[in-house]
Amino acid sequence: MDPDLDLPQRPSRTHRNPQSKPTPKPPRREPEDEDHDFPALREDWFRAGRTSQSQKPAAQLRHEAIAQRLATEYRLRAHSSTPTPNWQELGPRPQVSSQYGNLAGRITAIAIDTSRDPSGNTVYVGTAYGGLWKTSNGMSANPAFTPLTENAPTLSVGSIALDASTNPTTIYIGSGEPDSSIDSYYGVGVLKSTDGGTTWTTSSIADAGSESFYGQSFSKLLVDPNDPELLIACTRLSGTPTYRSLTSGIFRSIDYGATWQMMYEAPNGCSDLTYQPSTNTYFAAIRGVGVLASKQGGSSWVMLPTPFASGTPATLTNTRRIALASRNTELWALLIDSTGNLSTPVPCPAATGSCDTGLSVSNDGGYTWTSVNAPPTAFGSSSQGWYDLYIGTPGNSGAVVLGGIDLWWGQWDGTANIAWSNLTNGYSGGSVHPDQHAFAALDAAHWYIGNDGGLWTTTSSGQSWTNANASIGAIQFTSVSADPILSAQYFGGSQDNGTAVSLQNSSNWNTIYAGDGGYTLAATKTAARYLTENYSISLRRTDDRGTTFNTIVDSSTIADNSGFYVPYQFSDSSESSILLGTCRLWRGPT
Repeated sequence: MDPDLDLPQRPSRTHRNPQSKPTPKPPRREPEDEDHDFPALREDWFRAGRTSQSQKPAAQLRHEAIAQRLATEYRLRAHSSTPTPNWQELGPRPQVSSQYGNLAGRITAIAIDTSRDPSGNTVYVGTAYGGLWKTSNGMSANPAFTPLTENAPTLSVGSIALDASTNPTTIYIGSGEPDSSIDSYYGVGVLKSTDGGTTWTTSSIADAGSESFYGQSFSKLLVDPNDPELLIACTRLSGTPTYRSLTSGIFRSIDYGATWQMMYEAPNGCSDLTYQPSTNTYFAAIRGVGVLASKQGGSSWVMLPTPFASGTPATLTNTRRIALASRNTELWALLIDSTGNLSTPVPCPAATGSCDTGLSVSNDGGYTWTSVNAPPTAFGSSSQGWYDLYIGTPGNSGAVVLGGIDLWWGQWDGTANIAWSNLTNGYSGGSVHPDQHAFAALDAAHWYIGNDGGLWTTTSSGQSWTNANASIGAIQFTSVSADPILSAQYFGGSQDNGTAVSLQNSSNWNTIYAGDGGYTLAATKTAARYLTENYSISLRRTDDRGTTFNTIVDSSTIADNSGFYVPYQFSDSSESSILLGTCRLWRGPT
C-alpha cells in the first residue's frame, strides 16, 4: 500500500503551488519470496494502531508524554531515597547472520565530517528507530560507534546535517524516516546539538506555529556551505491518516534552525534535495510536480521543465518518488512511478532519445534532460523503488551509483548508455544486506552505505566490503520472548532481520530465521520449543532453539485476510494447540 496515493488536498495558498488530484491506489504486489520481506503490507499493519482521536498528531502526543515522564522521574528522584532502577542493554549488538555477518538494523542517513577529519573516519549514522550514532574510526575493520540520542524525544532519523564552522561541529537531525514503509516512524522536527551530541534542542513548528513538523519525515536537511545560518529542509508526511491535515514541502531557516518558514507547499511530499556548488543552486524533487530550483538560498523556487526526456509532464503517477544527485554541472534524477518501478511514460524500445528510462541527467541546471539507461532489475520483483532508493555521484571520474534492492555502479562517459554492475548481490550470495537507503562518499573509492541490515564501508569503489555493524544496536523488534529454561537467553522477531536468539549473558544474537520477524512465543512444557512467524499467516516452530524449523500453518491452509503480523497464543496450559487471529479466530495443533 502506498501511504501517499490517497492524500486529501488542502486548499492552495496564493504563494504556494497547487497540486493535481491524487491517483487511485495501485494493486497490491506479491511479496518478496527471496526473504519473506514485504514492506508494503507492513505499512498497513503499523498504521492500524497509531491513529489518534485527538486533533494533535500522535507524534506530538508522544513527545509531550516523554517530556511529562522525564519531569515526573526528576521530581521522584528529588523526593525519594529509593535508588532509580538500572536498565541493562541485552542487545543485539550485533545480530549475526550466516550470509551477511553482523547486522545492526535499518540505516537511514549518513554524514561524514570531512571538515574536522579529512580522512573521512569521523562519521554520523542515523537509524530508522535506533537514534544517531558516531564513530571516529569509520573506515577501520571494526569501527567503534557511540549512541548520541538515547534521551532525545525521537529515535527516528531521516537526515543528518553538519555545521563545521563551530567547534565542536553542530549536529542537526531531521527526524522522521522518509522511506515510505509505515514503520518508517514519524518525526518531531529538527533536533540540534552544539556540544557534540550531549544535549539536544528541538524545533517542531514553522511559520510561527501555523505549520507543524510533528508527524512529518525529513527527506533531506542541508546546511548552506557558504552561510551556516541558512538551512534548507525537504519533508514528506509519514502516511498516517491523522497527520494529513499537515503540509509537507520545502522549509528554510535563516537563524541556525531556531525558526522555520515554509517556502514551497508540497502536499504530496518533497522526496529529495541537493545542492550544486558550481552553480550555487538548490534542487528539490516534488512528487507530482518534478524538480524545482533555487538560486536565492531557498527563498524562492522555480519549476524546471519536466525531467522526462520524452517531454511527458510530471504527475502523481509517474513521479511517486525522485532521487537527486549533482556533480559539477551534472544534475541526476532517478524517477520512480506509482508501481514502485523505474518511471518510463514513453519507454525506450532500444536506444535512448526522446523516450524515458527512469534515469535522467541534465547539464544545464535542469532545463533540458537526457535519458540514460538504468539497471532494469534494480528494484526487484516486488517493485520497491518507493522504499529502496538513492543515486550518488562519487568522485569526479564519472562514476554513478544507484541504490535499490542492491547497489549498482556504472561509469558515465556522457553518452546515453552505462554498463551497470551489481556490487552487492544481496539475494545471490553477496555479503551486503539488501534494501539500500543511504550513501555517502569521501571520494571515488571510499564510501559508506546503509541498508536494512546496517552499515557497510568500502575503500575500493565497492569491489570489496567491510561490515561496520559490530557496535551499532538499532534492530527494530516486533516482539521478544524469554527462554523459560535457560536463564538470560532471549529470542525475538525484527523488521527484515528475521528472528534471532541471544547468546547467554551476551549482547550478541544469532539469526535463526530470515525475513520480517513477527510475534514470538516460548513453550514452557517442551524444552527448546520456540514459535515465530514472518508476515501474514506463516507460523513456524522449532524444537531445538532455532536449528531447524517446521511449518505449523500458513496461507495455503488459511487464506483469510489478516494483519501484517498475525497474533497467536497457546490455547490452554497443555500448550498442545494454538489460537490464531486473522479476520476470524482459529484453533489448531501446535
